[in-house]
Amino acid sequence: MEKEGLIRCFASLDAMDLRVDELVTDRHISIRKHMRENLSSCRHKFDSWHVVKGTDSKLRKLSKRTGFEKIKLWQSSITNHLYWCAASSDGDGELAWAKWSSLENHIVDIHCHENSMYDKCAHGPLEDREWFIDGSQVFERLRSVLFSVNMKKDVMMLSGCDNTSDLESFHAVLNHFAPKLIHFQYNAMNTRYKIAILHFNENVNREQGTTKEGKLKFSVTYTKYRKRHTVKKILLAPTYDYVALLKKAVCSMVSGDLIAEVLPPAPPPLTDGREKIDRAEAIASTVSRYATKNIFVGPTDAANISAVEREEFLPSLKNVILPNHLTKQFLIRAKPNTRREIETCGILSGMLKGDDYKITHLLVPKQTGDGNSCSPTDEAEIAEYHVRNKLIQLGWIHTHPTQTVFLSSVDLHTQHPLQQVLPEAIAVVCSPADDSTLSFNLTGKGLHVLATCTEEGHHPHTQPDTLFKVCDHIIKKRAKLQVIDQR
Repeated sequence: MEKEGLIRCFASLDAMDLRVDELVTDRHISIRKHMRENLSSCRHKFDSWHVVKGTDSKLRKLSKRTGFEKIKLWQSSITNHLYWCAASSDGDGELAWAKWSSLENHIVDIHCHENSMYDKCAHGPLEDREWFIDGSQVFERLRSVLFSVNMKKDVMMLSGCDNTSDLESFHAVLNHFAPKLIHFQYNAMNTRYKIAILHFNENVNREQGTTKEGKLKFSVTYTKYRKRHTVKKILLAPTYDYVALLKKAVCSMVSGDLIAEVLPPAPPPLTDGREKIDRAEAIASTVSRYATKNIFVGPTDAANISAVEREEFLPSLKNVILPNHLTKQFLIRAKPNTRREIETCGILSGMLKGDDYKITHLLVPKQTGDGNSCSPTDEAEIAEYHVRNKLIQLGWIHTHPTQTVFLSSVDLHTQHPLQQVLPEAIAVVCSPADDSTLSFNLTGKGLHVLATCTEEGHHPHTQPDTLFKVCDHIIKKRAKLQVIDQR
């Protein structure tokens, strides 16, 4: 996507007869190759922050090895030197590399160098430090990291003062007005982006705030992971003057003083024009990332169908740990709907613990339902909760207020995509009328039939009782359960 965005951006600039002299990016391999082969007239530079971040990560990892603890004492100085090489070389790659390679001598207490472009360290007298010993194992390993061929390429492409921080700040504003977890149609997305641009342009040059005494405001944060503090400027609060202008424009359109532009048609999708695979073929070739064998969902001959019925193609399943009080907790939340004979659904979420999946969360989402079905109404909120809490969906639970426990055709189609992603996914059905609860999953035949079924809503299946079975991989235990009701 980054490369495609770059190509489209340069095409738009060319259409406006604008020429780009220099482009600063991160170290994206595809973009580097594209710039080298197709846009060689434009200078391509790397934001030094991205190079420093990668180097710092390698040093931190190396310093954790036994006998390499000294590297940690030099870690901050080395990364600061890399920043200085970029900032003081004015875009001259050869000079930046000469300054950076001088570090090989500096860390062994040698401050005169053979490179004529930078033959002597620029610092003054130094305090005594723990210098490295030339030829030692630690020194040789450190040198292989700091002065590799790839590192030389990166250092010679460092940007002096230009960086991508403002662009990343703009992306954060875009993500605020058009969250990635929510799908928008093209014109809706385009409009949200334009509002984000108005907000960013109005607030991009905010000044630093001051106290009542006139002192500049700063915040100091300390990270446990990095074990060091970070000082940040506290800026003035953002303004929203553009909102008044938008309201005025809308009022002018309503009164007829301003004519609204007709929205342009949405461009074709990025995948448009590509050869599309048959849907049934794509489903049949799908392999679960959790499976030990392929999930067979599309047999055509009698021998394969019988194999599916024997479930020879289903993967071996991990156990699912189900808290023994989960059903009771769910029925308490479902009781108001149950009295009105309306179905209620919930999401069973958790994580992989050792060799078993463990259900740790019961999420009751915003939903709509009637006597025969129920479904969540805000999928984005559910997805956001799972991402934020690093959970995976292990199944679902719902009530049959007036019926027995079984999987209807709608239930089967709800369970099918869950079990395609996670073969261990379960469907728990509660019947308050019968005071019974069972957990189901699809059989091999069920996976096959539902993969090829295109009907929607309640509809008949041949021998529906053979499409699902009672789960045999559930272990009920006394375990903690967090209940979240989003309604």
